[in-house]
Amino acid sequence: MKGGTASYLILSWNDWAARDQDYDLILFDKTGNFLAKAEDFQTGQPGQRSAEVISYQFVKTDTYLLAVQNREGKARGDATLDLFVYNGQLPPEFYGIRGQSGTPADARGAFTVGAVKWSNDVLEPYSSQGPTNDGRIKPDLVAPSAVQSASYKPFFDGTSAATPHVAGAAALTLQAFPNFGPEEIANLLESRAIKLSDSLPNNSFGAGRLNLGSSPEVAQ
Repeated sequence: MKGGTASYLILSWNDWAARDQDYDLILFDKTGNFLAKAEDFQTGQPGQRSAEVISYQFVKTDTYLLAVQNREGKARGDATLDLFVYNGQLPPEFYGIRGQSGTPADARGAFTVGAVKWSNDVLEPYSSQGPTNDGRIKPDLVAPSAVQSASYKPFFDGTSAATPHVAGAAALTLQAFPNFGPEEIANLLESRAIKLSDSLPNNSFGAGRLNLGSSPEVAQ
């Protein structure tokens, strides 16, 4: 983990409907000394979530240990556990570029956006790839990153830059077709996307790079 900055350690598991499998996340230093614990309740009550989050500012860059505790041994053990780290690095044996899409990007009904560099359509290294744990393709679409905007200069990077492109395109689509629902908007955006691979959709680019193409008036 990186010293001097706040790090976030996030454990989630696919029990969002029942929320009755109770896990805790515990942080230790490399010699086993206790540092922090996330122990929210998961007892099936409204408002609970199948996740635990530790926010911790490490004094120095070093190796640290994480443990997952099945509280009181009541969790069934049939959930898939996902661990995400911000401002830190997992050992290579626990890390994989595929199947990275986290919550809520992997939710059913979510439209998930990846990022490509605006100048050459190369997939950005931080752009999460699918599939989801249940085998669905993610992302749904990719859009430009490392762009300039009135608010962010000299450039605006990340999926935080790519996603607003798609949100704006969805808003324009809805303006042109007021009767469209979410599925119809998604279908139009995917059908007009620029193909960046021979086998699309796939778990890197989704349906391709955002491209609205001709205006609705011209298209009609």
